[in-house]
Amino acid sequence: MSDPQAEVIAFLAAAATHGGTAPKRVDTHGAVVFLAGERVYKLKRAVRYPYLDYSTVEKRRAACEAEVAVNRRTAPGLYMGVVPVTRAGATLHLGREGDAADWVVVMRRFDEDATLDRLAERAALTLDHIERVADAVAALHAKAERRTNPAASASMGEIAAENADLLRQAPILDAANVEALVSATARQLATHRALLDRRRADGTVRRGHGDLHLRNICMIDGRPTLFDALEFDVRLATVDVLYDLAFLLMDLWRRGLREHANRLFNRYLEQTGDYDGLAALPLFLSVRAAIRAHVAVAAGSATENMNSVAAEARAYLALAGSVLVEAPPMLVAIGGWSGTGKTTQARVLAPALGRTPGAVILRSDVTRKRLAGVGELDRLPESGYAEDVTARVYATLGDNAGRCIRAGQAAIVDAVAARPDERAVLEQVGRSAGVPFAGIWLDAPLDVRTRRVEARINDASDAGREVAERQARLDAGAIAWERATASKSAAETARAVAAAIRARNPVMTLRVLFDAATIAARVQRMAAEVAAAAPADVVAIGVLKGAFVFLADLVRALDGCGVQPEVEFLRLSSYGRSQHSAGAIRPLGEPPSSVAGRTVLVVDDIADSGLSLTYARDFFLARGAAQVLTAVLLDKPSRRKVAFQPDFTGFVIEDVFVVGYGLDDAERHRHLPYLAVASTPD
Repeated sequence: MSDPQAEVIAFLAAAATHGGTAPKRVDTHGAVVFLAGERVYKLKRAVRYPYLDYSTVEKRRAACEAEVAVNRRTAPGLYMGVVPVTRAGATLHLGREGDAADWVVVMRRFDEDATLDRLAERAALTLDHIERVADAVAALHAKAERRTNPAASASMGEIAAENADLLRQAPILDAANVEALVSATARQLATHRALLDRRRADGTVRRGHGDLHLRNICMIDGRPTLFDALEFDVRLATVDVLYDLAFLLMDLWRRGLREHANRLFNRYLEQTGDYDGLAALPLFLSVRAAIRAHVAVAAGSATENMNSVAAEARAYLALAGSVLVEAPPMLVAIGGWSGTGKTTQARVLAPALGRTPGAVILRSDVTRKRLAGVGELDRLPESGYAEDVTARVYATLGDNAGRCIRAGQAAIVDAVAARPDERAVLEQVGRSAGVPFAGIWLDAPLDVRTRRVEARINDASDAGREVAERQARLDAGAIAWERATASKSAAETARAVAAAIRARNPVMTLRVLFDAATIAARVQRMAAEVAAAAPADVVAIGVLKGAFVFLADLVRALDGCGVQPEVEFLRLSSYGRSQHSAGAIRPLGEPPSSVAGRTVLVVDDIADSGLSLTYARDFFLARGAAQVLTAVLLDKPSRRKVAFQPDFTGFVIEDVFVVGYGLDDAERHRHLPYLAVASTPD
């Protein structure tokens, strides 16, 4: 089928169109972009997807005009207008009178290396960048048009249903993982339907950006500029503000920039105070990741580069499922005199605490300024630190911490907590919510504290040398919290803080990843897949110890499919007592049965680096096996060190530490009937 835009694309790609300079071409699934000199020309592709329709010239013109209008809210200097590609006889022209063959958005060109995705790729995306981005997003949301009419915006149910349809149509995605995600999303929607409706009524559904990821933010003159907002469907861009933010949070988290994601999260919440809506954040993050999964598939189809995007799509699908995993919240309070490093330690700890994107940090300094109605960098008079004001600050901290915990998000309170009654307020929040509480008191000598407070720049704290010296003469009373020395480096203090938290909460946090019913259903399907691919004479060899439960269930399921394999075991040494594959593989003994001329099915718990299973495959081939097939319960493709793909896979997951169903943490948790993500603060 010929491309109806081939002539226009060739015209825009020609050097003659741009004064003799050949433009640079960038292809996306929805547009072809030409960068020529100081200008950018963006041509909408003549495509039609369930969520996007650029199939006619007039629809593309309307989309171009909508793009310019919506983006001038945040990037007025970038969007210059919409011009036609016109035809005069057999010749095309740009911006002249005549019949329009197509339309393009004209933009002022900016440094391509200044987009946040490029900065992230070269490790140049700073936390200062992120704080400025959070401020820009909060400002957009504050001014955005509110929509309380359900017909004016797309519901999460509609978006999720569309995701399900598109994911099911993607052959490169594992059907079991897709169905598990669809089911989990449906449960989340049912749980939070009333909250979503209430937020709409309260005005949190607004005409936001709609496509807010790193590639659509650039640094211009030192300021973050949001551009390329979603224009093709006003309803899809008119969404809950936290759903708008979730795209950017998800993008950062997927790239492994978890400190950045948590900083964005907390900076935005400091501006908005939108703690009650956090209950829906896992759903929002998951839906955003699911969108990126099917968009990656579509992009691969459009560019004939499916192989290169398959891993990306699967990673997004795995992320969409993992962020829905339950993570019981906890409350941590970090106290200590000014200059002990409370804020630094809160920021170190937050990304690793609780569910994605980590804990909410509630700073007493910021809370005090908000209550006073001043900016966080404005200095308060002595009256701003009066006893009654301080009592209100701690009451507010406790209230906000409770709101976060009720919404399912872990919280960290960063406050001096100099008095027993102030510490008691925070302890009571944990008791009332029934969640683990860890109070940490940081100790540092006066000279260290004064040096630190005098070095502060652009910080909400008003404390200087005088305050630090005054505090040295105060009595904090009996401190029942765990104490940690904070006089050394931030990294050393962080280790002490993590140890103190473990001392208070020694039990590893477990979040159910796949329940017993989901595992059983998937094992049954895997057995059918194995039975269809393997001959009758199969020897199933389980890799000890983690695969023993999986192997037993798989063998029983195979019997129901008419296959009765011989069962043997092989022990390989790789993990020891670590949570990651060490890389050095060696057999500990050999299976007693001969495998010569037979089909070997190697059954393992996890495909991680790929080293163990590659070794096992070669091990049995060297002993004369006719063929070696591999079946794994879990696959972590992001941790691959060698080119390896299992023949049969239960679930594709992110790089998380999983226990249960035979998998252990130093011999613990093997007995659990489900698979759970295990974590401790570190």
